[in-house]
Formats: sequence, structure tokens, C-alpha cells
Amino acid sequence: MNTDNPNSMREMIYSNLQLKDTEELIEIWTQNDHEVWTDEAFDIIRELLLKRIGHLPEQNRPEQSEEQVDLYHNPETLLKIASGAKEFSWIIVIVSSLFLCGNLYQFVNPNIAYFSQSALPYLPYLTIAILMPLGGIFCFIVLQAIAELIYLFMDIEDNTRGE
Repeated sequence: MNTDNPNSMREMIYSNLQLKDTEELIEIWTQNDHEVWTDEAFDIIRELLLKRIGHLPEQNRPEQSEEQVDLYHNPETLLKIASGAKEFSWIIVIVSSLFLCGNLYQFVNPNIAYFSQSALPYLPYLTIAILMPLGGIFCFIVLQAIAELIYLFMDIEDNTRGE
């Protein structure tokens, strides 16, 4: 049988459903489960029930699954972003700390002897060596705050969604 033809597919569904007893068709009709049965199957069941019992029993409302909830965001993606922001903030702190330690070692190392001469030429370098870790700390705080705000807004959305 050629299943590419919509009429032959309908005929095949019709013949399969016609073999079921009326009680089973009524159960399928009342459960109204569109994840298991197609719309075409429900049309055929409606025809068969009208022929057999002359009326249609009341149908249950189709249940709305979790995937059908209308969201403007993807919770998994938001959780990945928040988690990534937290992890990246710690990487920034570690790199900034290593940068600070390396620069302080250069200033403290007696072999380099920056301060044996005038310290004035090295003042811009020392300023950058101190400001870079401060920028890292600032980035850490901002990324941690972004992650916590994402979690907060997701909690608010979960708590305000009517269920």
C-alpha cells in the first residue's frame, strides 16, 4: 500500500480504527491525547462514533506539556550563561592575582633593583601593575552580579507564573 498518498493513509487509519471496539474508541476520544493520536485519527474516530452511537462523548481538555509553556527564554541557556559568568569571573580573579604576584616579584626582586635608582620612571609601570588586578576584581564583581541577577529573575518568573 502506498503511504505517500494522503487518501491511502487515511484509508489505512480508518481500517485500523474500525477494527477497535466502541468502548476503546470512546476512551481514546474522551482522553483526547494529541501526543499519541493525530488530528486525522481524531476525525476518523469522530466519524466512527457518530455512526456507532449517534453522538460524541465529551472530551477532556488536552493537557499542556512542559514544552508547550510559552516562554520568551530558554531556562537551560540562562543557567549556562549564569554558570559561565561565575566560572569566568573566578578565572579573571586568578589571572589578575597571578599578574599582581608577577609584577610585585619584579619590584621586590633585588636582582632587578628598580628602586636603587629613582623610582619616578617606574611609577607608571607600578600604577598599571596595581590597577590591572583592581580591574580584575571589578570584572569579578560585575560577572558575579550578572549571574545572581539571572538566578533572581528566573526565581521571580517561576514564582509568578500561574500553575
